[in-house]
Formats: sequence, C-alpha cells, structure tokens
Amino acid sequence: MSGAERCGARPAPSTTGTFMTTATTIKPLVPKLYAGQPDAETLTWFRAKYPNGITAKSSRAYARELYKTKPDREEDPAGEQDWYSSLTDFQEKLLADANRQKRTDPKVKAARARARAADPEYQTKLAKTRMEYADRAEAEGREVRSYRRNVTLTPDQKKTERNERNEKRREHIRTAIGRGQNPFAPSKQHVAFMVCARLLEMGRFDPINDPVVSDLAQKLSITEDAVRKLVGGAIETLRTAKAIRKDGAVIVLR
Repeated sequence: MSGAERCGARPAPSTTGTFMTTATTIKPLVPKLYAGQPDAETLTWFRAKYPNGITAKSSRAYARELYKTKPDREEDPAGEQDWYSSLTDFQEKLLADANRQKRTDPKVKAARARARAADPEYQTKLAKTRMEYADRAEAEGREVRSYRRNVTLTPDQKKTERNERNEKRREHIRTAIGRGQNPFAPSKQHVAFMVCARLLEMGRFDPINDPVVSDLAQKLSITEDAVRKLVGGAIETLRTAKAIRKDGAVIVLR
C-alpha cells in the first residue's frame, strides 16, 4: 500500500486499459439555403439536419426549404427566372428527384385525385379527351375501353388483344373501301391516304410509275425511293386487310 493510500487519498485513475472520454460530437452549423449554393454547403445542410444523409424524405424537405427562397412568380417573374438559372446541377437534380418522389407519393396522388374530381373545369376537359379518344378508336377500328389500373396481362393475353385489334382495324379498312370510302386520315397517314385515294379513283395503282410517287416526293421533300418505301408500307397494310391483290407489278382492288 502506498503512502497516499494510507492517508486515505483516492488513487489516480489508471492510464492503461479501457477508459471513458468526455469529448462531445460537435454538430456542423446549418447553412442558409440559396440558389447557386456550393455543393459542399448543400451536403453540410443534409448532414446537419438528417443523419442518414440524402433520402426521399430529406430531399423533399430540402426542396421545400429551397423553394422558400424563390421569388414570387407574379411579383417578380424576372427574379424567378434568375433564381432557376442560378441553380447548380446538384440542386437541379435534388429538386427533380424530390418532385418525382412527390408525384408518386400515394397521399399526394390521392389528394390530387380528390381535387380533380371536385374541379368542374378539369372534368369538362377530361370528358372532351375521352370523347376524342373514342372517336379516334372507332375510326381506326379499335375497341373503345377505359383505362385499367393495376391490371397486368400475360404475354399470351397481350398477343390475343393485339391480334383482335389488328383484325378489327383490317375489317374497318375492308368495310370502308367496300363502301368507296378512304379509311386513312389524310393528316396522320398521308401516304396511305393518297395510295388508297388513287385505288378508289382508278381501281389500280402502279407503285413504280404512278404520278402519285413523284407528287409525294415533291410535297414531302424526300426522294422517290423513300416515297416508294412508304408506299410499300401502305400497300402491306391494305394487303393484310385483304382489300387488294397483285396483278403483276400493279395493285388492284379485290
């Protein structure tokens, strides 16, 4: 026993083995957010606010805080444009990720659906879109059906539906030509429309020497060979619809 112990003094702590430290972890200061902020400061903000770093939750929180620094569009439109142009690539990526996560959030999607259901203007626009789709589908000989959410088709089911759509379209082409009508839309299927118009007018079509080929080449500003390829696609559509037959190099109506 040492002299200090005999006098009742406590022994000094051992400097070997396990020991405890009183050092504390100093949290970094939270930097103030602004457009054009250096990436290092942005990462410091995440480390100070969220120990797990950049996650879906922290990205959306960062986007909310950063958007608070954006000038109001109505009060300062030029300032808003400057704010967007000042964003760094890293900030733009963080905002894009946050916006994408927000769009796919079930709660946000449910709130958006409720708002749209209660919006008369949106419902009017939706009804118009559905009507246009129905008219277009009927004109192309396709089935008019509503969007089916969360329905996954097997490859065989997809193939069956595709074959049914193709057969209805072919039937529509045959029926229209049988009535002397052109089944193709001139604005979207111009080459097929012109070929079919020539067939309905003359009863036959020469894909090599018909004047329609040179007219289309001039109108579309492409070569005649390119037009003949497009004409070949139109002829193949009519052939699969069993609306034409070949008479040598000439195409004639059935």
